[in-house]
Amino acid sequence: MIITSDPDEGKDASLYFRFTGRKELLKILRLFEKYEDIPSLTIFHPNFKDLRKALKSCFRIIKAAGGLVRNRQGDILFILRNGIWDLPKGKLERGETYQEGALREVSEECGIKGLSHSQRLTTTFHVYRLNGKPVLKKTIWFTMEMNGNSDTKPLTIEGITEVRWFAPSGLQEPLSNTYPNIELVLKKAGII
Repeated sequence: MIITSDPDEGKDASLYFRFTGRKELLKILRLFEKYEDIPSLTIFHPNFKDLRKALKSCFRIIKAAGGLVRNRQGDILFILRNGIWDLPKGKLERGETYQEGALREVSEECGIKGLSHSQRLTTTFHVYRLNGKPVLKKTIWFTMEMNGNSDTKPLTIEGITEVRWFAPSGLQEPLSNTYPNIELVLKKAGII
């Protein structure tokens, strides 16, 4: 799902909705959730602040942070979580900043140390159900550099079975089995 104030962004989505009010927004969100054959949704309104406020009123908000990590060779770090390629990310802990959470999550999920130059890249949102209630997860992404040893160790208790570095020219495997938001993060970074 993409929410945007740019009328051209997300035009290629399966479902493109111009926000007109909260009641219609709830209907379109239920439709999107109900039909799995609708893989992507873009919600547009010229006033992003109004759109965000209406969207937040429909969900419990969970804050998360993650990292787009590159090593000295320029390779990108991916994790295989529950059979799907992803970038390391997770929920913030109480009192933690987004940047602190991103560094902690990457370190924990991938078993690495020596991360630096954490710079804010973009924000993504995704929707899911937790205990039957709709949740909107807001993830702020940071670019990071791995300056130390590139050895990794997956955090298996989180469903991560593999941590692997991919050259930017060799992203076919992870891109063939990942989430649309990960593609957005890679596009924002100018990688794809």
